[in-house]
Amino acid sequence: MEVKNKKLQLQSILPDIETDLANYKKWNGTLANAKARFKKSLSEGKNFPIGVQTIPLENIWIDYSVQRDVKPRHIVGILSEFDPRICMPCAGVKITTEGNDRVYIYDGQHRAVCLSLLGLKDIPVCIVETDEKTFPAKAFEVQNDTGIARASKGDIHKTLIYRYNEGTALEKTEPRVLKAHLIQEAFDQSEVDLVKKNTVTQSNGDKLRFPHWFSHFDYAEKSFEAVGQEGIMEILKAYKKVFGPECSQGEICQGLFIGLVDMIKVAKDPKQALLRDNGHNILPENWMEIILTVLKRVLGTNPTYLKPVLRDQWQHANSSTMPGDIGMSSGMVEIFNRYATDEELKEIRVVPNRTNVKIGIADNNLHRRCADLLGKADANR
Repeated sequence: MEVKNKKLQLQSILPDIETDLANYKKWNGTLANAKARFKKSLSEGKNFPIGVQTIPLENIWIDYSVQRDVKPRHIVGILSEFDPRICMPCAGVKITTEGNDRVYIYDGQHRAVCLSLLGLKDIPVCIVETDEKTFPAKAFEVQNDTGIARASKGDIHKTLIYRYNEGTALEKTEPRVLKAHLIQEAFDQSEVDLVKKNTVTQSNGDKLRFPHWFSHFDYAEKSFEAVGQEGIMEILKAYKKVFGPECSQGEICQGLFIGLVDMIKVAKDPKQALLRDNGHNILPENWMEIILTVLKRVLGTNPTYLKPVLRDQWQHANSSTMPGDIGMSSGMVEIFNRYATDEELKEIRVVPNRTNVKIGIADNNLHRRCADLLGKADANR
């Protein structure tokens, strides 16, 4: 439906909108499900917000296990063009079971900060009252994982962990909530912090619990789906043993991480059957450590630059964009085969390798950046 320069009554345009929506796949089912959920919510007392109230500043709370950190540049941006007529109320929740006057802001914390800086002692907030302790997390997740200004994977992961830790037994079984918990558990048990990279600075380094950290939440989720909790933990254990916290300031190299994920997938493929569920494995238990040890001899203590080098190498050899995990694993294998000692080759016997994928290193068909990297490794042999 296209409307230009007209003032129309809402109900007059609904028929045209419904016609347009009918073209969307499974629209009737989507609408029916939404109506059923809405009816169920109302029957459970989950109604619309009770309205806008002015809340004393001392009763405004921000739960940073749910919310993102305040960004000073957002504050500056809001105040530079501030107009109270277009300052919508914040959205907040009062948890009825807490028995106090606290209102937790789950949307509009920057507006609340701006209003307090302007001198307001009472902040306009659209209030939801509920006994669900995890409602602020759910509201933040829905608002920020579906809209235009989407929250980061790290922010959504944080809310899902909050829902698992503080939610009901039923909430803990929700697929997204449970998956986030299992991912977090794999990193916690491996003693590796799963954090947003911009939180790892000299000024707030005390936020880290462990010497090693990993910051790519999308890779963490995809690796869980590919190799499970056990696979993640095996990778982190091997990486930590070879690359200590002094390497790359403790950051787990994302490129090596996804390369090892792909190697596990290849090793478990029935065509190679290097890792078998019955325990009769061809690969030694420390195979990842052996591969990483060779790579460390080539890369030194800063392996993070390998991925861009292999990206250029892949483009040079294959004239296409490198698929991240496959390109990394193939490049790692070719580097290993080139620089492993006879003893290391004998110990590992068969390297998990995509036999139909070549990156050019084995053939000495090298891009300039890769040639520079390997030239230094050759000189140090």
